[in-house]
Amino acid sequence: MKLLLTCAFISLSAIAQPNFETCSELAQSYGDKHTPSFVPGACFEKLKELASPKNISTSEDGQVLVYAKDNMVYLEKKIDLEASVELLAGPQTKLFEAKDIELSEQENRFYVLNRNESGSQVFSYTLEYGGNLAPLRKLISPELAQASDITIDFADKKLLISSQDGGWVKIFNLHADPDGRREENSTKTLATLSNELNSPIDTAVSETEIFVLEDQKISIYSKEEVYSGQEQSESSPIAVLDGASSFGNVTGIKFDSNENALRVYGKEGVISVFYKDQFGNYIRP
Repeated sequence: MKLLLTCAFISLSAIAQPNFETCSELAQSYGDKHTPSFVPGACFEKLKELASPKNISTSEDGQVLVYAKDNMVYLEKKIDLEASVELLAGPQTKLFEAKDIELSEQENRFYVLNRNESGSQVFSYTLEYGGNLAPLRKLISPELAQASDITIDFADKKLLISSQDGGWVKIFNLHADPDGRREENSTKTLATLSNELNSPIDTAVSETEIFVLEDQKISIYSKEEVYSGQEQSESSPIAVLDGASSFGNVTGIKFDSNENALRVYGKEGVISVFYKDQFGNYIRP
């Protein structure tokens, strides 16, 4: 009896302080009606600790944070000084290895770039709640091979997917889904940017422009030209911001429409800002 109690204590202690591999294994059957598993609350803190900057997305007001790693997504909501945390995981989610995550607040959804043994896909889920939930929409295409980053252009209903290894940015319908019957659900590639690109790290959009961040530069493209509907567009940049080597280790970019500013991010936060002047040029103070 003493041996059984000791074994039970060790087992419970391991679950109370799990490593991430244990959390990921438990998440595989989270919410499953046949063999449901319990995922300890400590897994949330472990995932937050390990999530890369690409796998953390925050709402504009800072009240909603989404963290992802492998087959798990946590939704953290801060309301009236109180925080609630919900887990999205389980076989219905189809998640295997989350590579990037983006909020779409206007749709009350978030998008995950997922990678598994058959390739890469983009899944979208509700921000309302967690659980063992199937994707609301899914983009599955051989064109997504080597995809590493996603950016949402809600104003023009486009999804920008880039590949750091492949040296391209591909444009799809935001509502692309093979199960949809409308034109907006088409999964075909609308345009491809590859001219003068080597290794895109991140993309961002303004009302009229597309920005592509690389190690040494930021290329700026005209949305009107890229979104013209000509498949496999050979659009060239309308401007290039050089000297990015002085930024340091860049991880992403975002466009601030309120200040007409393009912010460059590193692991520690904002490391450089370009402001758009009255002539349409981006100037770094």
